[in-house]
Amino acid sequence: MEAQNTIILKYQEEIDRCLSSMDRLRTFRDIQEWDREAANLLNNLIKEIDELEVQIRSSQSTLEYLEREHQSKSAFQRVFGKGNDYKIASEKFRQQQIAKQKLEELAEKLQEMIDFTPNNPDDHKSLLKELRLQKKELQVEKRELASNVTAIRVKARQQTADKAYIYGFREWNRMTSLERRKIRTQKEMELAPYENKKAIIEKQIIRIDRMIAWLEKIKG
Repeated sequence: MEAQNTIILKYQEEIDRCLSSMDRLRTFRDIQEWDREAANLLNNLIKEIDELEVQIRSSQSTLEYLEREHQSKSAFQRVFGKGNDYKIASEKFRQQQIAKQKLEELAEKLQEMIDFTPNNPDDHKSLLKELRLQKKELQVEKRELASNVTAIRVKARQQTADKAYIYGFREWNRMTSLERRKIRTQKEMELAPYENKKAIIEKQIIRIDRMIAWLEKIKG
């Protein structure tokens, strides 16, 4: 387990260093050299993932063997559980899966940045156009979400006003604390998906702005 954590930390540091060096790229020649370094790092990372997949299949086979052994025991023996060997093997399998997921996330992060490095003026122009279009689409989606949020808030206020009108203020004040809580809860539940999506969109827009700013510094 310690070895896997060391490998993950090693690649995390190397990828962070590789990504931070992007800020210094100003020409297509710089980018081509960066691409070669990043591609080599990605290939090494993929090899680590492949090796880990082999280990995972081996651990899975071990678990299946231990499970068959357990099932072959008498009902009385099975009452005492699958034993320490199974617990150790199961935990090893779980840690290997976690490590594989983390390495895959790192590989995806690096691959994404490789995909966004222009190799020539045409790539550069195309990427800027693509990113600006993405930003415009996200801004439209964000405005639509804002309209939906406003509609939900208006609906909640109208529900409160309707109740007050039907029962009268005194009756409303005495008997509807529960209903007011229900209205508030309903509003929050309806808003949650929109608020979450809004946060994601805002994060994507910030990321796109950073990429555009970086691309505009590249002069050829």
